[in-house]
Amino acid sequence: MDNMNDDVIYPLDISSLNRYFIQLISCGDDYQFQEIIKTFLPILIRSIEVQTDDFRKKAVEVFIHINKRVKARSEIQVPVRSLLEIFTTSTQCSPFASNFSIMYIKMGFMRLKPDYQIELIPLLFQSLTNRSTSHQELLMGLIVYALQYVKIIPNTNENIIKYGLTDQPIIRNLFLNFLLNIILLPYKFEESKPRNTTKTTQRTYVEPSQAPVDEVLFSTMDDAPSKEAEVFKQPYPCMNEQLYNRITEAIQTDDLNQVEKLKVAILKFLNGNIYSENDIIFHFVLATADSRYSVVLAAEHDIKRLTVAVDWNSMQHIQSLFEFFLGTSKILKQQNEDLIRNPSNTRIRLKLYPYLLKSRTASTIFPHAIQ
Repeated sequence: MDNMNDDVIYPLDISSLNRYFIQLISCGDDYQFQEIIKTFLPILIRSIEVQTDDFRKKAVEVFIHINKRVKARSEIQVPVRSLLEIFTTSTQCSPFASNFSIMYIKMGFMRLKPDYQIELIPLLFQSLTNRSTSHQELLMGLIVYALQYVKIIPNTNENIIKYGLTDQPIIRNLFLNFLLNIILLPYKFEESKPRNTTKTTQRTYVEPSQAPVDEVLFSTMDDAPSKEAEVFKQPYPCMNEQLYNRITEAIQTDDLNQVEKLKVAILKFLNGNIYSENDIIFHFVLATADSRYSVVLAAEHDIKRLTVAVDWNSMQHIQSLFEFFLGTSKILKQQNEDLIRNPSNTRIRLKLYPYLLKSRTASTIFPHAIQ
């Protein structure tokens, strides 16, 4: 079986695809299956770009079988590095190949050992350029997941070279904004509120203990007031529902304890002096308003140093303060719905107030200063 795995030649044709498909189906051992897809899967995805529709239909059948086998067995490793190299270096990567590559990268990255995840972070950063928003957010979610294993030594040039993105300012701002949105993720999203609904009839409802016998016998439950649980969603502070759904999908978890760990990992990562104080100040300010103690503790560890180094009369910071405090202005709402932020809640406003009071420029901005 191992010898068969060594002669995979690019590009695959329909006959070789059928042959390898039979090998995959006949594999009874997970190790043999893993060794085959280690070489076969990247070449299959690359071959999709240059082959016919009949080949692609057959390839979809192979992908379905691989998905079932890999999802059922968490021990099987996926060739994440090879797929990332295809995803990053291929200049003419078709949407069909890109979607399958990102699917297996997403599936296999969480199975890797922590040290190997850390090694792939620079390659993940390289793959962010010229990608769709959904692909960028998913890849950044993988980076954030790996950050909890990264040990940052402050004030070292190696960290800036690896993670600073100094030669890619657009990607750097995109990544920092993504980290900020994760810090803003709430821990409680829905609340149930009892609602009293009473059906009005010609006679009023009387408690059975106080009613005559004939009314007790012939009264129905329709006469009694019923309580129904009405589930409503509170507005997401400093976010919108669409943004929240995208971020939670990118980090691939709905475990609140895991979200807390990711927030702490982000703050420890940002505390390594990789980025300037002006770039990360709001990450720490907003994290001090978090409802989990571990996140607040990680934010307050370095908040004093950052606030002293930042000029709070800067128009950029003042606009950000008002945006988080009051929500996105109506002009920006009309331009791009993805940029909409809801007003903050009381917990966040109490943390933003001191910085608004520090700024003289904030009092001169109209109409935000009087809203």
